[in-house]
Amino acid sequence: MAGRLVMAGELPPGGNGGLVTEPALELSVSDSGIGIRPEDLPQVFTEFNRIDKGAAANDGTGLGLAITKRLVEAHRGRIAAESAGVGCGATFRILLPLEGSAAGEAGRPEECRDPYGQS
Repeated sequence: MAGRLVMAGELPPGGNGGLVTEPALELSVSDSGIGIRPEDLPQVFTEFNRIDKGAAANDGTGLGLAITKRLVEAHRGRIAAESAGVGCGATFRILLPLEGSAAGEAGRPEECRDPYGQS
């Protein structure tokens, strides 16, 4: 897992992609697992979706990434998945707005916002 401060950048189209215009923290997690076929990338965050339904070693409910996406979005963030294909592993990137940025303040109740921009 890696983290970095992003002042401007772009997420790949596998999730809630788009241009980053506010300061954000980017977290990325990469693995060297089975990878994801390009045609499956748009569905990886869908509830009860299991990419390789025939793989006995891939037990699960298909909820993990859907729940992760909802948690990230609850914090006004975005998540995206990328993979070069089967056998190439996958990378998941999460962008979270920094506290005090316009994106970070937008969803907070008025009484919780810092009038001085210092959280």
